[in-house]
Amino acid sequence: MKKLNKIIKLILAFAFTFSLFTMKNVYAEETVVAKIGDKEYTSFNDALKDANLNDNTTIELLSNIYLDNEKITISSDKNIIIDGQSYTIELIYKSINNSGGGLVGLNNNSSLVLKNCQVNIKDNLSGYNGTVAMNANTELTLDNVNMTIDGINCSGNAHGIYLWDDNGKGVINVINQSQLNVKNYPQDALEWDGNGKDEFNVSNSTVNFSNNRSGIAGTINCKF
Repeated sequence: MKKLNKIIKLILAFAFTFSLFTMKNVYAEETVVAKIGDKEYTSFNDALKDANLNDNTTIELLSNIYLDNEKITISSDKNIIIDGQSYTIELIYKSINNSGGGLVGLNNNSSLVLKNCQVNIKDNLSGYNGTVAMNANTELTLDNVNMTIDGINCSGNAHGIYLWDDNGKGVINVINQSQLNVKNYPQDALEWDGNGKDEFNVSNSTVNFSNNRSGIAGTINCKF
């Protein structure tokens, strides 16, 4: 009987050790969310931070990304590509009031290419800004991307996309079977800051602006 109990204990100990080993390996695989070159990241924000330290950097997603009360910000003079590889990026501002705008923000002389992914953004912006905020001489490209920007929880002077061109130029490209949806904003889906140099280029793609105060406000050079 004692021998049988000992055998049972050994079997249980082995099973427990094996389960821990399996859980550890599964967890390790699930936590790798992005990579730059051969370097893997368990945090998308860490990958973005490294990309902002260099130039002409491509971040490849390895899983879906969920950002709660966080932002995708491109530093001045940086050019970054985020290749979603068919994954989804969720940006949700819900716990605190977003008075500053720019859940996706491009600082001066920067560019961001989003490609091969689904992007869902839901904001609670209240200040005079855009959920997507672009400063002077910036360029945002959606390449085979389905992006929805939803201002259902926004108030006051919130816009979907705002071009803070500051006598520079902002360019938005929607290309390669992309779809851009901007909806439910108390102000405009897309607004400029006033110099008339900005561009909105749509090629082989679809744009839907719905339930906003207006679609495009200001003088923006549009090409469809």
